[in-house]
Amino acid sequence: MTRTYIKEAMDAITTAYKNNKHIRYFGVRGDDTGITVGQELDPSYDWDYENDRQSDRKLSGTCAVKIGYLWYDGEEEDLEEVEKAIAYLVKNYQYKNISVIGGSDQEYGADENETIITNAEVIYIFPDR
Repeated sequence: MTRTYIKEAMDAITTAYKNNKHIRYFGVRGDDTGITVGQELDPSYDWDYENDRQSDRKLSGTCAVKIGYLWYDGEEEDLEEVEKAIAYLVKNYQYKNISVIGGSDQEYGADENETIITNAEVIYIFPDR
C-alpha cells in the first residue's frame, strides 16, 4: 500500500471516530466480495479446528486484523499502526480486497493479531493492489 492510501485510511478512521459515537474499534479486513463504504457487515463464522473448516456457529462480530493503539492526531505513529496491520494481513492471508472496518466493541480472536469487531461497518476500502 502506498503512503497516500495509508493516510487516506487514517483520515477515514479519525473521521469515523470523531463523528460516530458507536465506532470506537478498528481493524483491517480482507475479503473476496464486493463491499462498499458504510456497509454493515455480518458477524463472521467461527472456525472448526478439528475439521479445518468454517463452522456453522457465528461469532459476536466480524473478524479483522487488529490495528494497534491510535492517538487520532494525524501523527506518524497512527500511520505506522495502520501500516503494520495491513502488512500482517498481506503476509498471512490471500484476499482480493482490503478494507478498514470499525465498530462499537471488540474482543480477541483465536488467531494472532485477530480482533472480532461488534456492529462492524466498512470505513475505508483500499484501491486495487
